[in-house]
Amino acid sequence: MAKKAKKQKAGMLKRKQQKQNKKALQRRQGASRAPQQPSSEKEVQKILEKIPILAYEEELNEVRFDPETMRAYQDSEESEPDVLEKLITPEIIADCRERLEKMDERTKGDMQKNLMAKGAAYTLGEQTMPVEINPLIVAIYLRSKADLTGEPLALSQIISAVGKYEADNTEYIEKQLETITGNLQNPEELPDEDLEDEDYSSDVIAGTVEKATIDQELMDRYYQTLGELEEEDAERMKDDLEEFTDNYVTRPMEEWDAEMVDDFLGNWFIKNLNPLLEDLISMQNTLEHFFQFLGQESKIASEELNKITPLLQDKEKYKGRMT
Repeated sequence: MAKKAKKQKAGMLKRKQQKQNKKALQRRQGASRAPQQPSSEKEVQKILEKIPILAYEEELNEVRFDPETMRAYQDSEESEPDVLEKLITPEIIADCRERLEKMDERTKGDMQKNLMAKGAAYTLGEQTMPVEINPLIVAIYLRSKADLTGEPLALSQIISAVGKYEADNTEYIEKQLETITGNLQNPEELPDEDLEDEDYSSDVIAGTVEKATIDQELMDRYYQTLGELEEEDAERMKDDLEEFTDNYVTRPMEEWDAEMVDDFLGNWFIKNLNPLLEDLISMQNTLEHFFQFLGQESKIASEELNKITPLLQDKEKYKGRMT
């Protein structure tokens, strides 16, 4: 009897090892299909400094500020940033963001342009970045201004033109940056948007952090709920959940909260597994199904579940972090 049990255990371990090898191979294959990534923060910074050239891409090439409105400010004694602030409307920002989303899709195979498009879209949606010092908006403004003079700015001139704008308005820009820095040092003054990126990280795999104990009876009940699914879907969800519970979680279930889920999806999962977009969406769907079950089992408080569910349903939130 003991010999049979030992043989069954060995078989289970072999199947588990085969499963882990298969998952590791899939991750390596996913990484090989992923577009080239910048090799350093310095390279990222260099790429983002080129954002003004996006004003010449097909999605944005025709975007200009209204010429009649521009003429009204031609003889104004106001600074250019003040004029630009008055020219900007929510409709223009929304239009630019929509165009950048299209550019994001079109440039998937071009690492540099895709990163610039993502960076430009992020800064347009970032409330702490004034639009009058946003490099893409400044580029569009300078092109609009040059067109009025009958001497359009060429692509080769735009980087230096934006640089001159910044040099001419150094004092204004420095004040804006000081305000931004002050707000970041006093986060209570900022709008409550995304959850903080706190690293709960998982040294579970390395064995440097003790793995949290999971109620196996509860997990068995959950797995029974997957019986109504196609076998392939159920197996995928089990794999997703094992990644979360076996390799990441370090807290008792009673302490699971939205910050932990946000850290797992936005930091650990992306950094450690190099997932494809379909992997990220799969993980969100799996966790949404699992946390709804935990809510029904009264393992997660309803108020916390109400914070967690939007994170799992938002399919755009973490996509940008994958770059």
